[in-house]
Amino acid sequence: MLSILRQLSCKNDDTPILPPVAEKWQERLSEGSEHRLDLEECVDVILELTKERPAIIVIDALDECQRETRSGLLEALDRITQEAEHLVKVFVSSRRDSDIRNHFRKTPKLEIAARDNSQDIENYISSELDKKITAGKLLNGQPSKELVADVKAALVERAEGM
Repeated sequence: MLSILRQLSCKNDDTPILPPVAEKWQERLSEGSEHRLDLEECVDVILELTKERPAIIVIDALDECQRETRSGLLEALDRITQEAEHLVKVFVSSRRDSDIRNHFRKTPKLEIAARDNSQDIENYISSELDKKITAGKLLNGQPSKELVADVKAALVERAEGM
């Protein structure tokens, strides 16, 4: 959540940090605290930021977030979308982990299954393998066709549609 707050703290790279973030930072300095903001404090500051403008939050690969902290993050996102004064849109990409699917079961979603983009993945992997072979970076540019096929099959399988 700290990363999301950091990204929302400026309108762009050339502008100063927005007042709610700067005020929280000054408050922490005056208290002598060197600890990072906890999840609730981050949510509170994000809610302050959304009083001024809408926000879009994008989380890629949510399934790679540690399972122990994932539920807290999901609850925090719920709080932000429910309590924000301006519209906050949340976009999440993830594999089909049961806790994530359960959490978003009542929200609009666009699901992309491996079968929907498997050809794109295969094309990308083939292209990258060809580049590596041509550049001599895969077995000195001399791999057997069987090895290339095995590597390609393993990469496609491991991609799991992502």
